[in-house]
Amino acid sequence: MTTALSAPTPFTSSNENPELEAFRVAQAPLGSVTSAPSSLSAGSELPAPKELPLLWLSVLAENGRPYSIATPSPVPGGVLVAAAPVELGGRPKLGSYGLYFAEAGGWSADGRETSAKMTLLFDDPALIDAEPVAVYERPIESATKGLQFPSAWSPDENKLIPLASGKTYFGPAGKVENRQLTEVATGRFPGQEPATGDAPIFAPFAKGSIEKIAFYAAHRDRYDDPDKVIVPGLLEKLLEVPVNRKNSTFEATLPIGSPTLLVGLGADGKVVTAPVPGKSASYYAYAGDHVSGIRAGGFHFCTGRHTGHTFTGNNIAERRK
Repeated sequence: MTTALSAPTPFTSSNENPELEAFRVAQAPLGSVTSAPSSLSAGSELPAPKELPLLWLSVLAENGRPYSIATPSPVPGGVLVAAAPVELGGRPKLGSYGLYFAEAGGWSADGRETSAKMTLLFDDPALIDAEPVAVYERPIESATKGLQFPSAWSPDENKLIPLASGKTYFGPAGKVENRQLTEVATGRFPGQEPATGDAPIFAPFAKGSIEKIAFYAAHRDRYDDPDKVIVPGLLEKLLEVPVNRKNSTFEATLPIGSPTLLVGLGADGKVVTAPVPGKSASYYAYAGDHVSGIRAGGFHFCTGRHTGHTFTGNNIAERRK
């Protein structure tokens, strides 16, 4: 979601109310990786990526005026959005925002307005309606054959785990593995080519540079406090596990109860970094873009090293077919 081309840059001292401007929604190519804030040290910047082609959702109201469109959520056959017809003067009325279903035909590559159908789903004239979420059944063929979550052991089985604090944990636990730590999972993704065209955005780590994986529990409150937008918590170091230098694999048994994140440590005990060629930015071996929970008795597997949420190259190839 972004402000329209004619609107001021959002959140500046001269524009304290960007929500009064018209918004548009843009869609990047599948699997794009253009930013990984948790990979950067303070004050550093990533190289500018090569400009990616975008598809714009821009539709006209029945009276010929465009909609201001925001907070998209995917749904089969289109997208759910918050939308409001733009009034004369180029601004929507905040109370005019309602929840709409926009058919898939409303996307254009050049930003021109289209005549895709918008179906009003809900509108409370006294409120700003936004952030619709689609919940629907997604049929999985294997579900008819008894689909199950992968398990390492019974959920009722307790494990004794020595913790980094010197204490021990005894209770429900799950297993985490990575069998392809040296696999670069972002090499073929859109957004990996800088504007200069001379190197990938995210450089690979030197082989053998990651000697240990440290796991942390992210103890934090829920994100539903009515007065505090984000309730901060503490990070507790749970344990370290060695990386097999021969085949770059690791596995760990972790307690349940709090979301966890992991970092890759070098021989000096510090987080391993990979400098981006020609820039001051560095790619950190820190999986902080996603904090994951551990299921009791569950088997959890990740592939390679990557930034943010990505797909493997094979998935991209299959989806493009």
